[in-house]
Amino acid sequence: MGFFAIIGLPTITSADVASQELTVQVGDQPASNAVYTVEDMITPEFAVGEAGTIVKASLVYVDAAGNRSEPREELFTVVDTIAPQQPGEFSMSVTRQE
Repeated sequence: MGFFAIIGLPTITSADVASQELTVQVGDQPASNAVYTVEDMITPEFAVGEAGTIVKASLVYVDAAGNRSEPREELFTVVDTIAPQQPGEFSMSVTRQE
């Protein structure tokens, strides 16, 4: 059983950004690349493995001419912050009277 996550993308303040390119590497797995529009604020959910896994992410802005910004790189460690589900119903029985 592994964890899943999303990445929140920053608000774009520059008018000349045409798209965003995000590269994500989960642990030792090969990196994956995705292109997002300027309106996209979060990524789809993706698998990040078990607690303690290191996730590397790099975000680049691209303008209409294909010019690329310097990458913003972040490292995340998967932390178990998810509580177990609520227990099922249980019962009580009166067993005697004194």
